[in-house]
Amino acid sequence: MITSRKILLVEDELTLGNIIKDCLENRGFAVTHLTDGRVAHETYFLERFDLIVLDVGLPSESGLSIAKGIRVADKLTPIIFLTALSMPEDVLNGFKAGGNDYLKKPFDIEELIIRIEVLLNQNRLFEHEGLKTNPDQVSIGQFTFDTKKNLLSHPEVVWKLTAREADILSI
Repeated sequence: MITSRKILLVEDELTLGNIIKDCLENRGFAVTHLTDGRVAHETYFLERFDLIVLDVGLPSESGLSIAKGIRVADKLTPIIFLTALSMPEDVLNGFKAGGNDYLKKPFDIEELIIRIEVLLNQNRLFEHEGLKTNPDQVSIGQFTFDTKKNLLSHPEVVWKLTAREADILSI
């Protein structure tokens, strides 16, 4: 069981939001449940959250808009979209807005919990394994990849990568 991980849940359907909140709290998560997009956007910048579960269709501000605003200041906090929108372009828009995952309603609560745990574990890897979180430079072990300059460096040598090689490493 994961404890003391804070989740911002933004879901305007009260019944669904309360079910998700209860299930996550029973798993040891600390959950802040909000139903209004603008309030959620403001709350995000007032508190620290480890992960965001975000409905797309919200009153006063869409989930996509909230995610875009968050991504300007924070590229790392995982965002999972929950939505009834299931067309391929809807999914693409969710990822383009900064989402890390996209779960279509209706969904199984256990699937949501597993997705949350996977994303939180990925973030822990970055925090605890000493991997850099600078989006322009990614470090793994003794190697550093500069995404802007397409350079792969090691303490003894630096390689200038082709655009294709850099694209592959960026995946």
